[in-house]
Amino acid sequence: DIQGAAAVVVAALLGALRIRDPSCQDLRERLRKERFLFHGAGSANLGVMKLLRSEAGVPVSSIYATHSGGLIWASEDGAQGNAHGDEQRAYAKVGQPDYNSKDLLSVIEHVRPSVVVGAVGVCPNCFTKAVVEAMVKLNDER
Repeated sequence: DIQGAAAVVVAALLGALRIRDPSCQDLRERLRKERFLFHGAGSANLGVMKLLRSEAGVPVSSIYATHSGGLIWASEDGAQGNAHGDEQRAYAKVGQPDYNSKDLLSVIEHVRPSVVVGAVGVCPNCFTKAVVEAMVKLNDER
């Protein structure tokens, strides 16, 4: 159930934000200030992205997504890109990445997300020690 998975992920995000800043009075506003990277652009992650946009007002510019072809991108006119369908195209970033966007660590280093959500079936063991350390470093810098 896509909606159920999305609700669980958003609840986890809200809980993490509360832990990070116990005095925060408006968690939805705080969500709007985060930069999200979704590793995997299947129905589960697309459901979370939609929920963040519709219920928390997270701007699409703060949402990045990957799939088997790397970071989802499109040309300015939309004629080129690697999105698979309109749902993914809605999250495509303009311009083809000039780095190896199939490598999660490389994407993290370039996108600099504050949050990574992984729901990907084609990449076992993609959350390596280096990936976790990169996210810790990014969040320590904030």
